[in-house]
Amino acid sequence: MRKKPGPKPTGKGTQVVVRCQPDLLDAIDAAQADFDKASRPETIRFIIKEWLQSQRRLPLDPDKD
Repeated sequence: MRKKPGPKPTGKGTQVVVRCQPDLLDAIDAAQADFDKASRPETIRFIIKEWLQSQRRLPLDPDKD
């Protein structure tokens, strides 16, 4: 059996498609290096999660240092 190309799936969830302007995409790509994330989607998920937690709209991770 042949493997499918592309990255591993992150699990079940709803796909959200967002169009970004070049300046926002540049900032996301720069953050990708700063946060040591492997992919652009992983970086975007991280940024959204961190912001939502800072706004107390999402519970903090109990295992997070």
